[in-house]
Amino acid sequence: MRRDCARSLEFTRTIAYAACPAPVRWLAILLFMLGSLCGEAGSAEAQAPSGAGATPGGPPVIQNFAAVHLGGNTWAVHGQVFDIHAWDVEVYFGGLLQGVSVMTNADGSFSWTFDLPPGATGDVTAIAVDDRGLVSNEADYFIRN
Repeated sequence: MRRDCARSLEFTRTIAYAACPAPVRWLAILLFMLGSLCGEAGSAEAQAPSGAGATPGGPPVIQNFAAVHLGGNTWAVHGQVFDIHAWDVEVYFGGLLQGVSVMTNADGSFSWTFDLPPGATGDVTAIAVDDRGLVSNEADYFIRN
């Protein structure tokens, strides 16, 4: 692909590239629609998960945060962090899990298994802090053991 065509898409994000040959235009349109602009498809940033609410260059976003009762007094919390570097995010828990933190997996997912005393009731909260120091939304889930 001609670099001037790629740069036109990359920097202005417009489809004003009439000088490009027709096959290149269709490829550029496809890449534009997929959000992988001209040569960035192989970069880690282009492959990072981007869930609803996540903005490029913005703070991390926690989604799908939930707790699952595994039986007895054992519970697990899990969720997904969407960030440009989702594999390098620390998730800090609060509420019933005050003081616990975990690192995300390569895909941005995280989980923690724990035991609660019988009759314990309360919220488990989570915030994520990425490698740039940006802080996510607070996710919470109510637990009744």
